[in-house]
Amino acid sequence: MPDAQPSAENVQGTLTKSQVLVMAVLCALSAASLYYSQVMVEALAHSFGVASSATAWQSGLSQAGYVLGLIFLVPLGDRFEKRRVIATLALLSGCALLLAALATSFPVALLAAALIGLFATTASLSIPMAASLAAPTRRGRVIGQLMLGLLSGIVLSRLIAGIVTETLGWRAMYGLAGVCQFLTVFLFVRLMPVAAATTKERYDRLLVSLYALYRSELELRTAAWRGALLFAAFSAFWATFSLHILAGTPSWGAITPGLFGIAGGIGALVAPVAGRLADERGPHTTFLYGLYCSLAGLVLLLSFDASLAGQAVGIVVLDVGVQMAMVSNQTLIYALQPAARTRINGVYMIVYFAGGTLGAGAALILWQRIGWTGVLAACCGLALASGLVHWLTRKRQPQHALP
Repeated sequence: MPDAQPSAENVQGTLTKSQVLVMAVLCALSAASLYYSQVMVEALAHSFGVASSATAWQSGLSQAGYVLGLIFLVPLGDRFEKRRVIATLALLSGCALLLAALATSFPVALLAAALIGLFATTASLSIPMAASLAAPTRRGRVIGQLMLGLLSGIVLSRLIAGIVTETLGWRAMYGLAGVCQFLTVFLFVRLMPVAAATTKERYDRLLVSLYALYRSELELRTAAWRGALLFAAFSAFWATFSLHILAGTPSWGAITPGLFGIAGGIGALVAPVAGRLADERGPHTTFLYGLYCSLAGLVLLLSFDASLAGQAVGIVVLDVGVQMAMVSNQTLIYALQPAARTRINGVYMIVYFAGGTLGAGAALILWQRIGWTGVLAACCGLALASGLVHWLTRKRQPQHALP
């Protein structure tokens, strides 16, 4: 990299709007890549001659790949210069998206889905990097802005994928996503400062340190498990929502489930607000706000199953809650051990996405056996379990813990 590039140490607390923007876009593209397939189920099934339920497993493979990336790739962000690591993984993500676009058989498409998940971990490296560059008093706001990008990528991915799949085909969606990834990497390398490694530990010791961090930090375990259970509910909902909608009206096609992404996109706007709340009122209090919203959204979805408007409102409230909880959890963990922020985030996201993967897989089984009402009931149970984890761990925390 050019020697004239400023270092992260020199720009801490001076993160510019353009730098935050390009990191938010990179987070959005990385997160979105995990979810395109959720509205492509019928198109992929027709293209490869398999059952719709089989293509729905692509989402689960992507999330499983993401968990593996969190374990084996994210620790590299503490060991090597962060900008270079992020750019390399983002380029590999673009290549995986192009592989998906060119897949000639279903096994190749499944392999591409796993690789897309593996290299989508750039978001889990970008947010800790931004947290290190931001001033402590603005950390929650900066995290909120990047989370707005990440969560907008998740919810709007379904809308964009639905439109492109219906008009140009699913291969065009993956190809377009790959090109966008390459362009964003170029801007990222041009705008971001060099961010030096924070440890010289060997790679194998870094992997071992993930468990040590998990064991030593009660706040990390609290955030990870309450987040994982809530994200399991969120993933269970979205893994089967397309199947639910298209089962009622198959002629609607991929674009209809995607249109509900607009509702989720509205909910994503709360992320910066959640960051400010976490700075001002504390991450634990903000998490409770998110939990209550999530439960309210699920109750609305259960109560207004026959109403498209009711479903849209329920999705907005659910997404607001999940995003508020996510921002509060990440604000909490980034206050721990600055030299290990990337690995701490990695531990958090390993547990978080393991919850999402299990939630999505369980939802597909529930959908096949007891239907949509059973899926939503399970989602409510997972959200309540998240609240139980919060309550039990807060009782164990000392009085000087964060509010």
